[in-house]
Amino acid sequence: MNNLFRKLPNHNKKIIISIALICTLALCMPIPAKAETVTSGYNGQVAWNTGYCGGGVGLGYGYVVDNIGKKYGEDAKTAYQNAVITGDYTAYRTLVKDWRPTQDVPGINVHPDGRDLTGNALTNAQSYEYDAYQLFGKYGTVNDLFTYAAQYGYDLNVADQYNKFSLAWTVYKTVPKPAKKAAPAKTTTAPAANNTKVEALKTYKGNNANFNAYWYYTNYADLQAAFGPDGKALKDHWNQHGKTEGRVANKAK
Repeated sequence: MNNLFRKLPNHNKKIIISIALICTLALCMPIPAKAETVTSGYNGQVAWNTGYCGGGVGLGYGYVVDNIGKKYGEDAKTAYQNAVITGDYTAYRTLVKDWRPTQDVPGINVHPDGRDLTGNALTNAQSYEYDAYQLFGKYGTVNDLFTYAAQYGYDLNVADQYNKFSLAWTVYKTVPKPAKKAAPAKTTTAPAANNTKVEALKTYKGNNANFNAYWYYTNYADLQAAFGPDGKALKDHWNQHGKTEGRVANKAK
């Protein structure tokens, strides 16, 4: 091999040497790491599915949700699930008529073996709910909490950053408390009595025990503006969004 290399013309030798040097440098250079995508914002569906809310698999704590059902009924269990998924507990708290975080309500965090863990967050969802309540008041949402933390460089999806953020506003006071959040604007009821199309929603063919187009329409001014008295459009919205938003679709609010 060496004899063959010596017999090559000089310009060929230079080319081979240059290629060898380039390859050597390429092998020695570090390969840049692929940037990791950081997930920001609260994903309540993931929280529910993994059991952190107390209803799925994973960590469990299903007795939290079961106790809500025992204390307030099945509608409250559904409303609580929607609250965890959306991060907004307003509809749930309105239904049960108790605006405290669930961890502070007697009878909710009671273990089946009799241990009363009232006052302690047993799940991630309860921790988020409690912090949102402390920072923004009873109308604060978990999304408010995540957005506020992000303004100060904390991604609450990361456990270490969640802990640091908690210390920042509770102990070290490096993150100031925001103003309390005002109550959401009340929805107005459409003037149904004098509107033939609105009245017709009472007998819409898609009505059932869980959904009534008339009540869904009259309960929400935003739906009135968006869809008008259109039974199909209202039911599509209920199936696609309203259920998970905790909206009331079968009676007056």
